[in-house]
Order: sequence, then C-alpha cells, then structure tokens
Amino acid sequence: MSAKDLASVYDTIMSIPGVNEQVKVDLKISGKSALLLLHQAIRRAVN
Repeated sequence: MSAKDLASVYDTIMSIPGVNEQVKVDLKISGKSALLLLHQAIRRAVN
C-alpha cells in the first residue's frame, strides 16, 4: 500500500460520523505488560 493510499484510508476513517465522540476504554493490564508496552513505544520512537 502506497503512502498516498494509506493517507486516503486514514482521511476516510477520520471523516466517519461520530469519530470525535469520547470513547471510554477500560484497560486492565499487569505492571509487567505495561512496562513491556512502554518499552516498545520508546523503542519505536527512538528508531
């Protein structure tokens, strides 16, 4: 998928009615999983 196609899909998703409404997400994960997730996020941001 090209960057142009991906941008088009993203724009389409963002224009769906109700996308600006608040969503309540209840995430209950262990501390170990949270640290692993944080590690992956930092690793991707650095790269």
